[in-house]
Amino acid sequence: MGYEDFTTYTEVDPNAHISKTANHIDHDCYDNEDAYVYADKGVNHFGNFAHLIEITSDFLQGDVRGGTWALANDLDDLRGLLLANKTVITLTCDYIAGVGYQLRLYEFYNGTAYYDDWTGPAAATKYYLTLEKAGTALTCKIRTGSHTGTLQDTLTLTLHANHTFRYVFGCITYNEAVNIHQNIDIDNLDLQEGLSKSLAATMSLHPVVVLTLITPKGVEKLIYIPDLGVFGIELD
Repeated sequence: MGYEDFTTYTEVDPNAHISKTANHIDHDCYDNEDAYVYADKGVNHFGNFAHLIEITSDFLQGDVRGGTWALANDLDDLRGLLLANKTVITLTCDYIAGVGYQLRLYEFYNGTAYYDDWTGPAAATKYYLTLEKAGTALTCKIRTGSHTGTLQDTLTLTLHANHTFRYVFGCITYNEAVNIHQNIDIDNLDLQEGLSKSLAATMSLHPVVVLTLITPKGVEKLIYIPDLGVFGIELD
């Protein structure tokens, strides 16, 4: 396990609206450009998973949309992917006129955007997200304080297929050719892939005990999940 290093991600940023350090992205997210930060993890890399990320937005202007975490098999901004009938899952920060601030969990499939939303976010507040996919079930738990803090909402979608994905995005625009923007901070993306993906997904939902051992084979971590009586071993 460990945070993704965004300095190793590819940045598409025609107007210099993105700045990043190892674990942080500062995105001045405009709705009139194609801009994103991504990594190519390989075909079919993402099947079932539990990803952790922290996001903050100022929701600056009405009707603004902005993508944070996303998975896809193609490269473009979110609207370009939608119009091209590409399959995408993503979490966006939206300010819908007449509705207010929203966090939306999306599936783009065959040119249609399916979503579940939470209408309770506040500007300039950090939210800790656990995004989990198990087969066709996609969920996003939204917490404040920490990844084990107060649960604000759980977004749920039933996907149209058991999708797999190649690219992971740290941030991504929704280009509607409208000159409006918001400022989004993305922090500490953890794909939880140091362990087996199934064990990492389970660990995100239950308390664990980790015992570090020095053995002739090197450093080993014994993972115990008391709730389930499950053991696992991670080799460094």
